[in-house]
Amino acid sequence: MIFFINTLEHHETLRLNVTKAAAVLIGMVWNFTLYKYFVFKKDTAKAIEASIISEP
Repeated sequence: MIFFINTLEHHETLRLNVTKAAAVLIGMVWNFTLYKYFVFKKDTAKAIEASIISEP
């Protein structure tokens, strides 16, 4: 990736847009990971307890 960006020395706008696109993709992966594994994590102990309590 760095080699690719270095070959774009004469195309400053294109290099800037490639850098911005890479930053957006990294941000999307970061946010997905945090939301999936930390914000909306399932608490299995509470789920099991709720299913036991709700059984007739």
